[in-house]
Amino acid sequence: MAIELAADLLRKLHYLGRKMDNMANAVVWFGGKKMTMKRLVKNLGDQFNIPEEEMANFNLDQFVESAMKVEAGEIKTLRKPVPPVVLRDDGVLSYSKLRKSSESDIRYADERFSKNRG
Repeated sequence: MAIELAADLLRKLHYLGRKMDNMANAVVWFGGKKMTMKRLVKNLGDQFNIPEEEMANFNLDQFVESAMKVEAGEIKTLRKPVPPVVLRDDGVLSYSKLRKSSESDIRYADERFSKNRG
């Protein structure tokens, strides 16, 4: 246990201050099998039906840098803000706005279009 902690500390010291690059080719191990980050992210995009052109424009190095900032508490989240709901200028939709202004009383649709209006 102490050897693992020391090795982890030495690894952190070794990479301290270095910029991460070429994250797409970084290998991730899952048990006895390995996969590159590029393939992992591509499969994740396929799982969530993210369009191919969006995946092609995805900058993995920038994503990892931003994710590290989230973990360090430098930024709150990577989620995009939800756009605000914009209400129409004329307010709530009502019947008075739907009917013709010349009509003073309520008429049913079958009366309005009936040939036997009387």
